[in-house]
Amino acid sequence: MDTSLFLARFWGWLALVFALVLLLRPARLRELKLPMIDDRGFSLSYGIVSLVLGLASVLLYDAWTPDWRSLASLSGWLALLKGIYVLAFNDLSRKPTLETRLLTTRVALVAVAALGSFMIVASHA
Repeated sequence: MDTSLFLARFWGWLALVFALVLLLRPARLRELKLPMIDDRGFSLSYGIVSLVLGLASVLLYDAWTPDWRSLASLSGWLALLKGIYVLAFNDLSRKPTLETRLLTTRVALVAVAALGSFMIVASHA
């Protein structure tokens, strides 16, 4: 299997499942956000996981083509940048209120679910 296909399916399914679970179970989203605010160790662990997944994805496939395969590269870069942000600027992410964080996360999850669905469909076409 081509690396771009694998990464598109991996990131697509991960994004879709994660987004749907958190959108359909709002209590889970709140349970996930609270430790991000209160527990610095949890937040740093989240940053490390994002950094590792993003770096592995970028090292495996970092091609910018004028088709759907660029989404595989974009997903890796976004995960890598998210990990760096969480590790380097953790204090900045504590400023918004919990309700603001939940609202912005829900909006982002809708976009993530749509992109994940698109990557799944495009990688199987």
